[in-house]
Amino acid sequence: MALYALYSDLLSGDTVTITAGSEDTEYPKENVSDRLSRTVGKFTGTTGTYRRTFSGSKTAQAAVFLNTNATAIQLTNAAGLNQAISIPATPEDSRHLDPWIDLRAVANNASTTWNAALTGPAGVALGDFILIENLREMEVLFEPSPAEGESHPVIHHETDYDADLFYGKGVRTRRGLVSARNVAARATFLALERAQRGRLRPWIFIPNEALNDALLVHLESEPMRIVPIAFGAADFTTYLSDVTISVKEQQKGLI
Repeated sequence: MALYALYSDLLSGDTVTITAGSEDTEYPKENVSDRLSRTVGKFTGTTGTYRRTFSGSKTAQAAVFLNTNATAIQLTNAAGLNQAISIPATPEDSRHLDPWIDLRAVANNASTTWNAALTGPAGVALGDFILIENLREMEVLFEPSPAEGESHPVIHHETDYDADLFYGKGVRTRRGLVSARNVAARATFLALERAQRGRLRPWIFIPNEALNDALLVHLESEPMRIVPIAFGAADFTTYLSDVTISVKEQQKGLI
């Protein structure tokens, strides 16, 4: 099953403080709640803790940790929740994958304060500490889609003597097509397009809930394609539709 969270499902309205560790002032704590993967909060040492404090108790169904070089993360709250976050193995390109945890069946998942304690190399960093209030399910087709795409953009110049010069920034771009084919698909995908206001707002997409790989994505500029494939009902919304959207992971840059 694929999972997702709309921009409006991401908890906000809190303050971010540091309860342990020494902040690198060039990478301030405000960066861990700005919905931008590429702006990170960073500590000068190997450990540090960010705290998100809300005016009232907030229930989190999931947590996502974007663009981090942490080798261990401990998620806690004032209600007694204490969860170690599994960190996915770093791929061959040395660009980190983003860990997440499902809290829907976990006790004590409502609190006014939430802490992310990081451990890692000197300069341990975190791009965004996301708490999700409503984790939604998406019934997508896995044959023949979703289609995945990945690239590592480089600067390429060809000299007058036909020599190829390449320069890489070390970044990774991931994108994909997501399709569904059921009665609810049209309403679900259309609501997603409208809630995100097209490409404007970022949202969380977890293509496979069995994998520890969450993505902060935007819808791409291609229009959402809705193709009715079974007719006979008087109400258009009850048609069985083949629906496809295109998504792109927000560029994280380098830590």
